[in-house]
Amino acid sequence: MQRARVAYLRSRLEREPREAEKWLQLALRHADRAVQREPQNPDALEVRGTIRYVRFARGLEPDLAAADKLLAAARADLEAATRLNPRQAGAWNVLSVLYYQTRDLVEANRAARSAYEGDAYLAAADAILWRLFVTSYDLELFLPAIDWCDKGHRRFPTDPQFVQCQLMLMGSKAADPDVALAWRLADQVVQLTPESDRALTRLYQQVWVAFVLGRAGLADSARHVLARSEGDPVIDPERELLGYGAAARVALGDKDEALRLLERYLVAHPKHREGFRKNVHWWWRGLQDDPRFKALIGAR
Repeated sequence: MQRARVAYLRSRLEREPREAEKWLQLALRHADRAVQREPQNPDALEVRGTIRYVRFARGLEPDLAAADKLLAAARADLEAATRLNPRQAGAWNVLSVLYYQTRDLVEANRAARSAYEGDAYLAAADAILWRLFVTSYDLELFLPAIDWCDKGHRRFPTDPQFVQCQLMLMGSKAADPDVALAWRLADQVVQLTPESDRALTRLYQQVWVAFVLGRAGLADSARHVLARSEGDPVIDPERELLGYGAAARVALGDKDEALRLLERYLVAHPKHREGFRKNVHWWWRGLQDDPRFKALIGAR
């Protein structure tokens, strides 16, 4: 089992997919042997489930049917580990990521809480606290979201995520909009971000500020900020900014522009249509009954 862990950790040092896959396959062979020796060992199941999930998340299984089976196998291992040991914090942590990716927000929140309660000082405590915040935010559980954001900021004051969460909350009904504070928070997030990522981060923070401007009744200012925050394939190759910009446009009541941006986003991320159909985020509530939105996500 230790050999599986070492090989898995070694894979995380590799940026090139083929090299990472080589170490993950080695880790998986060791993990398989560990589970065969002790089928009821939660640590062995956690390691194997984690390796399987990482292979799925990194897109190392190109066949779609095989990738679905890999995800299901990872989930089965991790859930088995938590049944055998309800305080198996590492398995709960990976499960929360898995559930979040598959848009099961309630289970993602529950798993993250179980990870935190199992070991609040786990090496991944920052990621767990962030997931507790973001799942609460996504579920409109704003009081818990405020609490998790505050806890994260107290424990990790130089982590830009726990500055950004304050800005995100101000763009929702969880907090009163304060435009001057929003810009200060946005600047702070950029300063706490590694220099190589600052250009893209600044655009993201401007979108969050646009949410705040809209809530403060400054719709024209919000639109001006969004117009210069759309990005391009060079600075944002994943085109994620299009989705966030579309959500900000919905909040402003700009349905036509929101749908235009969302269409471009879904061209870049066609698989996300299924996520929209499964769990429509509160951001999109203003579009839910629009037949153009339903057509975009393939809803019946």
